[in-house]
Amino acid sequence: MVKIKVKRNAVKKGYGCPPKEHQFKPGHDDRRPRGRPKGSVGIIAAVKRVLREQCDLEGLSYNKKRTWAEELARSLIRNAVLGNGAIARQLLDRIEGPVITEALIDMEGPLTELIAAMKGAASAASLQSPSS
Repeated sequence: MVKIKVKRNAVKKGYGCPPKEHQFKPGHDDRRPRGRPKGSVGIIAAVKRVLREQCDLEGLSYNKKRTWAEELARSLIRNAVLGNGAIARQLLDRIEGPVITEALIDMEGPLTELIAAMKGAASAASLQSPSS
């Protein structure tokens, strides 16, 4: 039987337990904020806010006030109709989803042999004439 002596006032050392002289002092929390400061606006939020604003372009031939989002959509559609294929593709991909042009399946092994056997059986059955 082994007896282990334990000190009563032992100070835990190692990761997560720095010495007293390196610990934070009361009232002097030295942690620096990380990330974006509270109340600041990200780029996506700023763009969304601007797109909701009324458009103030001069020389518009219509009386109806539109938002920047409506003007942007009209401009994109106009360019797509006038022949800009890249914009047309982007618009259709956003509305309908991207078109899947090709699906490649690479099969090897027993599955390929099974499919070949099934095709052979199907073609042999189609060649046989029905017996009456």
